[in-house]
Amino acid sequence: MKGTAVSTWVKTCRKLYGDSVVDKALEYIGFNRDKMFSPIEDVQDDKVKSMMNFISKEKGITTQELWRSIGRDNIKTFSLDYPAFLNTIAFMVS
Repeated sequence: MKGTAVSTWVKTCRKLYGDSVVDKALEYIGFNRDKMFSPIEDVQDDKVKSMMNFISKEKGITTQELWRSIGRDNIKTFSLDYPAFLNTIAFMVS
């Protein structure tokens, strides 16, 4: 996974589920709780899956419920963090 997506998911999880659980999840997969993901960085899929499994267990929800809540918030977060990227896509589609 590209760091852009992972960074957005981490930010969304912090907003929806709190810093404490996300900090623990990041440390669980071997990252510092203050990890900053680069847009060009590749993050192993297994690490992302492990992080999301950890958060879902901590919050008592299924991973499907977790991803659904992330998906609902993703568009809002992406539009705030990467407006130029989304504007470019909108221009290309129109």
